[in-house]
Amino acid sequence: MSNFYKNTIAALVITLLNVQVVMAQNKPWTKIVYIIGSDLESKSNAATNDIAEMTSAGNTDQVNVVLLTGGANKDNWRTPKAYLIDNGAKISLNYTPVNNEMSSPENVTAFINWALEEYPGDKVSLVFWNHGSDIRGYGNDEISKKNLSLPQIKQALAATDYIKSNKKFELLGFDACLMANIETQSTLKEFANWFVGSEEQEPGHGWDYKPILTAMNSLGASLTGGQLGKIIVNGFLEQAIDQESSAVTLSVVDLAKLPLLELSLNNLFSASVANNAVQKLHRARSKAEEYSKSLTEPEYSEDMVDIGDMMKKLKELEPSLIPMADDVLAKLNEVVFFNRHDNARPKATGIAMYIPHQALVNKKVLDEVVNNHFNPIDFNPGLKNFIKSYYIPAALSDVTPPAGQTDPDFGFYNKNQNTTGIRNASLSSAVKVINDTDVEQVQVMLIKELEGTSRQYLMLGSTYPDTVAYHSDGSATYAYQWDDQWLSLNGHPAYISDIFPYDVVDSLGNAKEHTRIMIPAVKNLETSSEEFLIISYSFDENFNYTLESIIPEPFSDGSGGMIVPKRRVNLKAGDKIQLLYEAFNEDTDEEFFVVNDDAIINISKGNSDLKLGYSDLSSGRYQIGFLLEDYSQNDTLIFDDKVFVIQASGLGKIINDNNFKFYPNPASDAISVSFNEFDGSPYHLYIYDMNGQRVLTKVLVDKVSNIQLDLSSGIYLIEIALKDRRIIDKLIISK
Repeated sequence: MSNFYKNTIAALVITLLNVQVVMAQNKPWTKIVYIIGSDLESKSNAATNDIAEMTSAGNTDQVNVVLLTGGANKDNWRTPKAYLIDNGAKISLNYTPVNNEMSSPENVTAFINWALEEYPGDKVSLVFWNHGSDIRGYGNDEISKKNLSLPQIKQALAATDYIKSNKKFELLGFDACLMANIETQSTLKEFANWFVGSEEQEPGHGWDYKPILTAMNSLGASLTGGQLGKIIVNGFLEQAIDQESSAVTLSVVDLAKLPLLELSLNNLFSASVANNAVQKLHRARSKAEEYSKSLTEPEYSEDMVDIGDMMKKLKELEPSLIPMADDVLAKLNEVVFFNRHDNARPKATGIAMYIPHQALVNKKVLDEVVNNHFNPIDFNPGLKNFIKSYYIPAALSDVTPPAGQTDPDFGFYNKNQNTTGIRNASLSSAVKVINDTDVEQVQVMLIKELEGTSRQYLMLGSTYPDTVAYHSDGSATYAYQWDDQWLSLNGHPAYISDIFPYDVVDSLGNAKEHTRIMIPAVKNLETSSEEFLIISYSFDENFNYTLESIIPEPFSDGSGGMIVPKRRVNLKAGDKIQLLYEAFNEDTDEEFFVVNDDAIINISKGNSDLKLGYSDLSSGRYQIGFLLEDYSQNDTLIFDDKVFVIQASGLGKIINDNNFKFYPNPASDAISVSFNEFDGSPYHLYIYDMNGQRVLTKVLVDKVSNIQLDLSSGIYLIEIALKDRRIIDKLIISK
């Protein structure tokens, strides 16, 4: 036999052997995974890692696992490529795509048709892997710079031979952020029995595919879509724990029952219109748990809110809607077959909904989202019409910012065994809000004048008021007690862009109050690894705090859209974190974010290097402001005229006013007070101990006054009371 024939026969045998490996087999299950790699693969190999999880499952006798990969700016990922996961091996397949765009609906249709023709299964699980953007769609193809909108996904699935033959996918899932929403589920409900998705942003590791494929292979034909969904959810949460990812949610939805929830929501929305209670719904939405909120650009938040939590808040606000809200909760409980979340997202009930709130601050952006993304979605017309025709107009109808004024007479009462109580107004700042029922939240702002500028201020942080007093006329006074300290990150004042109170219920059913805060920062500024971050903490009433997550801010896709990152950030040695602060110009009313070059945290180990606490403020002139925000996102910032001065040195210390000096400080037996603009009018000097008890009162009648002290060593507060203002500072007595 000639060498030619020998070589030809050998090649034929090898080819036949390869064909046997990938030969089409009808199995109990076929799992199709459509993987748009994007930056998740090009920067962190996230898709490669998930494919490795698939191969690690080993035996696939009961399941065909077929993948299409592409859409990442990386070798072997720039064009679509098909693979089979077979008994622990990843095998290249001879598949020709319609085009090279993973964001093409035609490619989705063609690949599903080809995969099910070559590798048929009695039940089919279809998973879309990449970034998710709720009503904006799914996927970010790094090569084409496009994504798939919800109408395009619907078009692609409707065109498949499988759907046209009156079949349904047993399970449709999105291993992507923010896709567990009623808009997506309603749009795609006719194509599948079960739906798996996340209300919140997913961490980069996404689903754990090893237990998924192991279960599909071991249970085979007996495995239902609902059971498979539970396995996906449990594996995801367990992997999140192993990899220390937090703020995670994942749910399984019975799509056949979704119309029940849609009808119930329609009934509630109609009742809110009939009962003139749309504004109450608006307020409930503002108080409910929402997902993917942008700190530095709130108008680009996703505006997705948990339906169940919103209903619970609505019941507290509007008694007339309680029966309808209860019905929504009951139907939600029927539709959501299985739901899990961690303590960082305690209110997640399984399905979110697009109800604009953050975007109300920018009507142009709101209109773009509604016109370009919300309107084209083919889902329940009643729900869509309510949001467009009733909810948004009602939310935008209030254009008047909250009104208020400083309340200089308000003070805290301090009690000890020697006194019945002394009100100390000089140590506090307070604001009286005229109509408290329209105020969504009041934040206390720490404000410092930017050095070298005029009427430009830095907002160094925000917190809750220490107390609130409600008045019979509908007004309320919010107050904060000054103590020279502020919430800090590694000793730097922390600008809190978002504060969210919530309850955590323990195993005994006891609810404990917690607070979540979000701090904006930037990692490795002006380097190739620069990234803007959201650092989230939660803490209880005793300030036992937990670092919940570090998540990248949404970023531009280069074509006008925004990408919600599917990952958590793990800091590493050498990273440099700089805190961001909001600044504003009082003359122009301009607001902007600045990087504080003094607030730098050098990372030596990792996330554990970040330390939340309360720290003494550095030297400077500080004021307290009160940010009043109503339910339509109108806001008012009200300054307290009091200036609190902290100096590095006590000698010749200015008492919050260039016209006053008192010295020495620290003092022992006497101090001198100098008033440069003394006009002959008497004024008062008061000294308080740290319990708020007044220990000295003097009437001063000279430009320079010498005052004898009979006080024990310690820290005191000194107050100068003039006709038009009060001035305070700290006094140290050392003997």
